[in-house]
Amino acid sequence: MAQTQLLAALQALYHHDDPKVKDEADRWLEQWQQSVEAWSVADAVLHDPTTSMEAQYFCAQTLRTKVQRDFEELPPEAVDSLRESLLQLLIRFSKGAPPVRTQLCLGLAALAVHVP
Repeated sequence: MAQTQLLAALQALYHHDDPKVKDEADRWLEQWQQSVEAWSVADAVLHDPTTSMEAQYFCAQTLRTKVQRDFEELPPEAVDSLRESLLQLLIRFSKGAPPVRTQLCLGLAALAVHVP
């Protein structure tokens, strides 16, 4: 459900003709990025090969931002799985979109600062 809402909001932000709808989607996305569920949903979207480049970039940016600003939300037992997931995603996107890869690299670097 959360993934469906996220993808619908991204679709509205990038492709809807009505500026009011775009503004509403933008506000929703900003709030969503600050939620705890953003960790798992962004990761799931990035592991889904059917998602659009826009969704991939947004979710990579979300994970990077979460690691940089909201690391304390992450349970200590989830750190290793996040590191492993980011490494898997970097391998997957090694020949993919450079903007997505850049965000993933920045997220991994930020994680290394928190957990050497």
